[in-house]
Amino acid sequence: MSALFLILLTMVHEITRPSGPPFTLNLAIDRLLKEEFDQYRVVGKPHPVMEQYEIDALPLQHEQLDTWRNSRKGVQVEYEPSGFLVYGAVDDLWVSPKCQLDATFRN
Repeated sequence: MSALFLILLTMVHEITRPSGPPFTLNLAIDRLLKEEFDQYRVVGKPHPVMEQYEIDALPLQHEQLDTWRNSRKGVQVEYEPSGFLVYGAVDDLWVSPKCQLDATFRN
């Protein structure tokens, strides 16, 4: 569609573009995975999928994990030379015996 036609529909006829599908399924899967990984986090064991794919990592147990997962708080660091603030929320955090951290972040 042309931009002029879309403007005409929106401004003159008050017809807006339909919204996309809700993220209900994505949110539900995200919540279920977090809950499942948290069960293994508490006992300090790797998740069976990690064992199946020979990934040597455990879900990290940390007192600030819930804060880091909160999209309104998250993790932030300021790059001092420019004052640039990098910010984001963590979905999950895993650590390998080599002390290498693997994190997944929200977009």
